[in-house]
Amino acid sequence: MIGESMSTLIRDTMSAAGTSGAELARRLHVTPGAISQLLKSEEDATIKLASLERALRALGKDIVINAVESSSPAARFSPAGVSQAMSDALLEGDRTFALRLLTQAAQKVAVEPDLATDPLFARPPEQLPDTGWDTLFRAHYGRALPDALTARWPELTPLPEPWFVSQFDSLRERARTRSPEHLRRLNIFIDEQSLSRA
Repeated sequence: MIGESMSTLIRDTMSAAGTSGAELARRLHVTPGAISQLLKSEEDATIKLASLERALRALGKDIVINAVESSSPAARFSPAGVSQAMSDALLEGDRTFALRLLTQAAQKVAVEPDLATDPLFARPPEQLPDTGWDTLFRAHYGRALPDALTARWPELTPLPEPWFVSQFDSLRERARTRSPEHLRRLNIFIDEQSLSRA
């Protein structure tokens, strides 16, 4: 069985490749109804690994599975690990914890650059559930990583309007003048001191 974090992998891969369900069915020599069943089992997190692997291979992709200690620094501080933890915190409404996860991870990677040589760091981050948080994560955390690791990440574009991490007026006012330039260019406002706290 595959966990819920994999529940849209086939659909997302089909979309990225511009492949329809009918085309995938043709490649796998099955009916379109079988593809619908496959996608439903993936969505329900009941898909078998062999079925997932076969479908992704038909789309030109392979599965890579690594077993690591979940408490290892590479697992906790990798792009995928940090983005997943931040996403969970944001979905639970804990913006403070999400920010703490981001600042700790960026600091850890900055002071221990050898961490980034672990294969887990080659996996891209997950998309965070909020565009502002996702842009902040990719800009701030990505800045701590070697360029080779972030080269395939989507190019950052400025948010359409100013986005403040803090919801408090006094902190927003301070952020207007104390945000790092690389974040200000993206229309993100958070004072430097908040980013340096772990």
